[in-house]
Amino acid sequence: MFRKIPTYLFAIIFLFGIITGCSTEKNTLVTRSFHNLTSHYNIFFNGTESYKKGLRRAREAYVDDYTQILPLFTYDDEGIAQSIAPEMDRAIQKSSKVITLHSITAKPEYKNGPQTEKQKTFYARNEFNKWVDENYLIMGKAYLFRHEYHLAIETFKFIITEYYYEDIIYETQMWLARAYNEIGEYKESEKILNQLTTSEKFPAKLHADLYATIADLYMKQEDYESAINPLANALDLVRKKETRIRYAFILGQLNQQVGNMEDASKYYGQVIKMNPPYEMSFNARINRASVFVEGAAKSREIKSELNKMLKDEKNKEYKDQIYYALGNIFYREGNIEEAIEYYKLSSASSVSNIQQKTKSCLTRKGWLSLTVSLPE
Repeated sequence: MFRKIPTYLFAIIFLFGIITGCSTEKNTLVTRSFHNLTSHYNIFFNGTESYKKGLRRAREAYVDDYTQILPLFTYDDEGIAQSIAPEMDRAIQKSSKVITLHSITAKPEYKNGPQTEKQKTFYARNEFNKWVDENYLIMGKAYLFRHEYHLAIETFKFIITEYYYEDIIYETQMWLARAYNEIGEYKESEKILNQLTTSEKFPAKLHADLYATIADLYMKQEDYESAINPLANALDLVRKKETRIRYAFILGQLNQQVGNMEDASKYYGQVIKMNPPYEMSFNARINRASVFVEGAAKSREIKSELNKMLKDEKNKEYKDQIYYALGNIFYREGNIEEAIEYYKLSSASSVSNIQQKTKSCLTRKGWLSLTVSLPE
């Protein structure tokens, strides 16, 4: 996290301001130092903090729907986009201020004579304040979180065009692909992601995010099988525990969706071992029971775990799901009569969960009539 500028540096910056008149029309070492310092430690810091505050609020407000495959990124929720609009608007405002007040586009003077390659690269730049491109990127991300996708796309494109010589273009291209994913421009996203995956210059620190973006592209097209490998790669590389838990859970769901029950059970087990928040832990245990196959887990252990969950007061309102999961295990073992009894208990325990009650009733009725097979 950036630190506020030390007091003694304020004095130096103030002196620079007096000497230079705070002009961005002159490009000297002094003016570049002045505008780099003030844009970084003052306005950019505040804009970045506002952006981060919005992200924290979005994470805290987002509620996962465990009846669906969870999204990799949670910025597509319209209600949350509206709730964090003040923070994102402030981030955009602060970024615009840095660009307006501190952008240096004037070329510096140089003496005649041959130039080194490093000097040629320096003088060819379109911008001489190293924080301006960062502010454009914050602005683009803020637009995306505001669901102003076309403004986000135009901002990302501008960065790629104007700052092609900076390493920031790789992260920008990745965010451009994410924006295209949000508006359904999958071909454009795929084109960008293919370029990034083959680029030798793509920063190693962004590989996890890149793989997750590729997985997101496939998931939005409901190509769940193709999403598995890139998301598994992302899980191998990501270090943040909260993100690892989410990726592992989604990998369980994706494998379950395409019928890879053993792999699904493995990933749900990984989630449980990482000690996730209670609701995710509960759903991981329920889902692991639902994908039980010989060799993926021991039936006796799973039944014992589910029976313990039935006795836990915290699971009082979730008993319908637990009974249903037990029914699924007995079904997979070929004990249809026992399975039907648990589906009956599930239906009787459903009070507020109408979806689960309907599911339990239909499953039980189907097996009683021997005409409907158990849904996954």
